[in-house]
Amino acid sequence: MKILFITGMLPFPLDNGRKLRSFHLIRKLSEGNGLTLFITDEKNPDEKNIGELKKYCKDVKIAPCAELSTPRLILRLFLSIFRKEPFSLLKRYSNRIRQQLHSLIDETRPDVIICDRLTETLYLLDKGIKAIKIYSTHNVEYQIVRRFSESTTDILKKLASYIEWKRMEAYERRVWENFDFSIAVSENNKDIISKFIPKERVFVVLNGIDTGYFQPVKNTKTPFSIIYTGQMGWFPNEDAMLYFTSEMYPLIKKEVPDLKFFIVGSNTSAKVKKLAEGDESIKVTGRVEDIREYIDRAAVYIVPLRIGSGTRIKILEALAMEKPVISTTVGCEGLELTNGKEIVISDKPAEFANRVVSLLKDEKAGQRLGEAGRKVIKEKYDWEVVFNQLDKLIDKLGSSVGSAG
Repeated sequence: MKILFITGMLPFPLDNGRKLRSFHLIRKLSEGNGLTLFITDEKNPDEKNIGELKKYCKDVKIAPCAELSTPRLILRLFLSIFRKEPFSLLKRYSNRIRQQLHSLIDETRPDVIICDRLTETLYLLDKGIKAIKIYSTHNVEYQIVRRFSESTTDILKKLASYIEWKRMEAYERRVWENFDFSIAVSENNKDIISKFIPKERVFVVLNGIDTGYFQPVKNTKTPFSIIYTGQMGWFPNEDAMLYFTSEMYPLIKKEVPDLKFFIVGSNTSAKVKKLAEGDESIKVTGRVEDIREYIDRAAVYIVPLRIGSGTRIKILEALAMEKPVISTTVGCEGLELTNGKEIVISDKPAEFANRVVSLLKDEKAGQRLGEAGRKVIKEKYDWEVVFNQLDKLIDKLGSSVGSAG
């Protein structure tokens, strides 16, 4: 099959969950197929990173990234009032990219087009495209906006996000209905999508992890230390850190005076950086070369997310390294883990804090959680296991392309 894979950013280096999923899907889909990768939102592509993708891709095309000036962004915001599509998608739309993409489709005539980000579906709703179209989801996007709308206390933000939520839900439904198939990251997300289209058109391909790369090292740990990792410029991660340090961290420090908290990840927002100012117990690292070193040294891994959808690869990484993980329900949503056996789940700030204190003080309990967690990750979430799910979709596509030919 000839496959055109479309996404926003170059999925290498593997420094966030979105890139990890995209990269491994590309790696698997390229086996026995000719795969062309089309990137729409990469500002400064590194030739070394492009070279890594060319190991699997027949070709890598990168559209020129044109950032909107502030006046044009404001104008587009105003014009979006008269559109049905969400502003968060319209602000990234480019006629030039649309023309370049459609020229590529006409030139290569792919059998299958896989859209790996919702933004780029704006270019693919054309009924004239003859290829099989697949929307590969990382999240159910409207859930993220809905949860923000429900959590914010700012009246203007609540109103604006409510409008965006309703537009996003309607737009995602339009995409699911228009595309031939959708890929969901969990059974939970499949259930949501299947409310709008027949479930036979939705395939579950779980988020996965390389359990050979992420494994316990047993180096010297930093006593009484906790860690959170992620792309710190993404609002749900920022919100999680502000929420945790405001509602839970003081309670934990009261019981564990020698506490150390590591916030690790790229694109750190100003609000997250400010958390370390005046508090020597909080370390904000920014981007690091090897996340495993930081996870390995920590005693407890926390996931205090209030906003999100899909599933968290960060939890898979932590459990693969046998770290005890404590999460909110939203944080571990969609993962097949048992509370109290492979993970600890708590949504009340005081209870969350108490659970963290207990794990910090009871190393053996943390070890049991971590060992049980890695066992489940190896059984269900190793990429080689996950690829068995993707094989079902590949077989379906092969049959569809063959019958069409």
